[in-house]
Amino acid sequence: MVAFVTPLGIRFEDAYYACHEALQGQWYRIAEVVGDWPVRVKAGAEKERQIYIFVEEKYIPCFRLYRSVVSEEFRQAYFTRIQALKEMKRQQDRKSVLSSIYDLDREGN
Repeated sequence: MVAFVTPLGIRFEDAYYACHEALQGQWYRIAEVVGDWPVRVKAGAEKERQIYIFVEEKYIPCFRLYRSVVSEEFRQAYFTRIQALKEMKRQQDRKSVLSSIYDLDREGN
C-alpha cells in the first residue's frame, strides 16, 4: 500500500497522519516546495487509528490527524469580531494617552 507525504500530513485513504520523523525532518514543508511523494505504508487495526510507514528499513507508527472544518460564514464573523476588538483596544489606548497628556498639562500649570 502507498500513502503520500503532503503539506497537510501523510495522506492515506482520505485521512491524514503524522509521525515524529516527519515532523522532525520537516517533511510537510518539503512537500510544499517539491510536491507530494509516495511512502510505503501498512494499515493498523481500524480501532487503532494509526498507520505505519516504511522508513530506513523499519515501520514507523503514524497517528491520525483530525481537522475541524470551519464554515466561511463563521470564519468571517470571527475575523470581524477580532477587528472590532482591536479597534476598541486602539481607542482605549488613545484615551489613556490623551488622559495622561491632560494630567501632565494640569500638573504643569
